[in-house]
Amino acid sequence: MGGAVASASTLALPGPRKIDAAYAELRAPLVGPEAEVPLVRRLTLSLAGRIERYSDFGTTRNPKVGLDWSPVGDLTLKAAYGTAFRAPSFNDQRQGIGSTLYQPAALVDPASPTGSTVVLALIGNRPGIGPERARTLTTTAEWTPQAVAGLKVTASYFRVRYRDRISSINADIFNALINRARYADLLTEAPSPEVVAAYYASPYFSNPGAIPAANVKVIVDARVQNLAVVDEDGVDLDIAYGRAVGAGRLSLGLSAAYIFSVEQAVSRNADPAETRGTVGNPLRLRARMRAGWSQGGWDASAFVNFADGYRNQTVTPYEKVDAWTTLDLNIGYRFAADRVGLSGLRAALSIANLLDRDPPYVNLRTSTSGIGFDSDNASPIGRSIALQVTKSW
Repeated sequence: MGGAVASASTLALPGPRKIDAAYAELRAPLVGPEAEVPLVRRLTLSLAGRIERYSDFGTTRNPKVGLDWSPVGDLTLKAAYGTAFRAPSFNDQRQGIGSTLYQPAALVDPASPTGSTVVLALIGNRPGIGPERARTLTTTAEWTPQAVAGLKVTASYFRVRYRDRISSINADIFNALINRARYADLLTEAPSPEVVAAYYASPYFSNPGAIPAANVKVIVDARVQNLAVVDEDGVDLDIAYGRAVGAGRLSLGLSAAYIFSVEQAVSRNADPAETRGTVGNPLRLRARMRAGWSQGGWDASAFVNFADGYRNQTVTPYEKVDAWTTLDLNIGYRFAADRVGLSGLRAALSIANLLDRDPPYVNLRTSTSGIGFDSDNASPIGRSIALQVTKSW
C-alpha cells in the first residue's frame, strides 16, 4: 500500500491540554533495629497517591502501597502495588490529511477460493482515543553482602496488566485475514455499499491500484486506538561492584531484563496471544554490561548492549531476527575546583555504537511503508559521537 504524504502543515493537532496534579507520600517505620524483633531488623510501610486533572480527560486517581522488610542487615525485601494512567499524546490524537489514510488493497485470505480478498484499510488515529490504564505489582530483593564490600545485587519481579492500551495492528495488517479470529473485532465483513462509498468519497482516500469500490469485501480498522489488553511479567537484575584500585576506582556492573510472558488480547473479546519476542513487542532478554575507571579528574566507561534474537511474525512463514550487540564508550574530564574560570566545568565525549553495527534485518512492511528494521527494538542510526560540556555552580 502506498499514497501521497502530506506536508506537516496539513496535520490537524488537538487543542491545548491543561493538567493539574498533586502528589503525596507517607513513609511509616513500623519496626526498627532498637525493637530487637527476630528476623525483622526494619519494617517500613509506604503509602502514596497521585491525583491528576486533565482538561480533556477528566480526573484520575492512582494510589500505591509498599512494604519494605529487612530481616538482616544486608538484605532488604520490598513489595509494591499500584495503578497508573497515561493520557494519549497529541500524535495519538491528531487527525487530517497526512495522518489519516483510507486505502483498498488485496490481502492474503485462506478463506477465499482465490487466496486473496480486497480490503479497505483504515490507517491513522481513531477519533475519541482515551487514556490507557495499568495495575502494577513489583517485588524486589536488595543484597549488599558485608563480606564483599562494594557489591550490590538487586533483583525484581514485576507484573503489569494494561487495559485500553493505545496501539494498532498496522505492523501486522498483511496478516489481518490470516489471523481472522484474533482480529475479528477490527474486521467489518461484507460492508454495505453506502459505507464503502463514504470512505471512497473522503479526502483521506487513496487508491493507487484503481480498485473499484464494489470489490471491497472487508474493512480492516488498523488505526491507533484503545484496543489491547496486555498482561506482562518478568524480572530485572542489576549487579554492581566498585572498589578502589591504586589511585583510582574500578566499577563493574551488569543490568538485564528477562520477560517471562507478554500476553496480548487485541480487544476485550479476543483470546490472548503470546507476543513476547516478536516484531514490535518486548524481547525475551536485554542486557547491558558496564565497566568504568575514574582517577583524579578523569573517568572512562564502556558498555556492551545485547538484544536477544526474536521472530518476525508479520510475514508467512515466520522469519528469524538475529540478536544485536553494540558497544558504547564514554570519556570525561572534570576540572579541579582550584582552576580559575574552569571550576565546575566537565567535558565528556560519548560514542554510541562504536563499532557501527547495523540493526538486524527485519522483512517488515506496514500498510504505508516497507523498512528493513524493527524500530521498536533497534535503531538505524549507526555510530554517533557527542561532545558535551557542562558547568555547575
